Amino acid sequence: MSLLLTVQALYIFLAVPLINTRELNPAFIGISEWLIAILGVLAASAKGIMRWVIIVMFVARFLLFLTIRYQLGLPADLLSFSAPLFYLAVIIAIAQKIFTSQHVTYRTIEGAVVVYLGIGLVFASIFMNMVKADPAAISNISPSINTRLGDIFYFSFSTLTTIGYGDAVPVHPMARSLANLESICGQLFLAVVIARLVGLHVVHADMRGTNTSSRS
Repeated sequence: MSLLLTVQALYIFLAVPLINTRELNPAFIGISEWLIAILGVLAASAKGIMRWVIIVMFVARFLLFLTIRYQLGLPADLLSFSAPLFYLAVIIAIAQKIFTSQHVTYRTIEGAVVVYLGIGLVFASIFMNMVKADPAAISNISPSINTRLGDIFYFSFSTLTTIGYGDAVPVHPMARSLANLESICGQLFLAVVIARLVGLHVVHADMRGTNTSSRS
């Protein structure tokens, strides 16, 4: 989980902005995305249906990569939805671990941060597909493929944290709806996770206090 969080943070807050300013080779984006995907699968370690959803979406992402790279003729528009669905499946699997954990540990907190950043990645992937279909869906998004990703990430995480500087604005009705949904998800996740972690800490603190009193 620590490695996933580190790579995820470096990708979002360092690699993408540096590529936006042309100070980093765009090839690093693909490497980072595949590294996050592989680490995400390992960290999720899902079972049952969720495991198969993650595997199928992972394969679909790989097919999309092959289609773009080698012009295989597969439906790229359809396969492009594998990215947000893959991220969504991974963060759901990790979130299940967080909310079923009975102890507040460093790994629990790491998992919560991974899920929170993952929400931003899910919506960034959706917004990317939307802008590809309609460049005017969000204002002030670069038309260049190499710099568009940085603008989309900036918009997504500004929306997730409800900062909203106003320099990038959803114009398409569906973009507005998704922006509202992302901001609600961001706030609800923080509220629920903090309540869960604080509740577990208080319960275990009370149990330790009771055990100490009984021994004395």
